[in-house]
Amino acid sequence: MKININLKIPRRKSTKVAKYDESQLKNEVLQKKYAVEVKNRFECLMLENFTHEANEENVNNIWDSLKTAVTETNVSMLPKAKRERKQAWMKEPGINEGKKEIQRHRKVERVRQTRAKRMY
Repeated sequence: MKININLKIPRRKSTKVAKYDESQLKNEVLQKKYAVEVKNRFECLMLENFTHEANEENVNNIWDSLKTAVTETNVSMLPKAKRERKQAWMKEPGINEGKKEIQRHRKVERVRQTRAKRMY
């Protein structure tokens, strides 16, 4: 009796990161509002987590508070980026020309094969 066993590693589900349209920040008015909004959110979060000790945990808390301030501001102020479709790598005329070339090549091969059969 034979037993086949296949072991597979389960794939991790990737978390989708929301992408926002940063090109909107080229507008100076929106840029200033965005900067003020991030600054206000960061200051509020820093007041909650602030300690004067310079240890690794404190640095991580500061980083987390900055990250949440920026992401929350992105959600509230910036529109989501529109997904751009990739450009087709082959256009219709090129595909049609390729198909015609394949058909022409097949005809030539058929003629060669029939001539070879006649000779032998």
